[in-house]
Amino acid sequence: MAQTEAGDESRDRTTDEARDTKSAQRESTATDESVRDYRGTGIVWGGVLVLVLALGLIIVAFQNSQDVEFDFLWIDTTAPLVLILAITIAVAVVIDEIVGFVWRRRRRSRLRDREELKRLRSKS
Repeated sequence: MAQTEAGDESRDRTTDEARDTKSAQRESTATDESVRDYRGTGIVWGGVLVLVLALGLIIVAFQNSQDVEFDFLWIDTTAPLVLILAITIAVAVVIDEIVGFVWRRRRRSRLRDREELKRLRSKS
């Protein structure tokens, strides 16, 4: 019985030492910002989102595959609805990017002018 108790005490000491070592490691990594501790399932949520969106697009494509008549200015044609939707979305994205580019360029120019004005005012 004495040997069992001695064995239990040495196991407890070993466990305590291991716990202290792990907590010391955690504290050192908490202070060192370059080392990160990643925990979780390992699932990349962006990849899951892309798969869900792709599945949604496939469903939309199959449910909207009927031909529709399309009349715009000089264009009179029949095309699958999903194709017309895709072209419309692509054109909307391109227009949005162009407007965003122009807006950002103007804003940067105004900020540059404002900074230059501050700089000139501080010199005088």
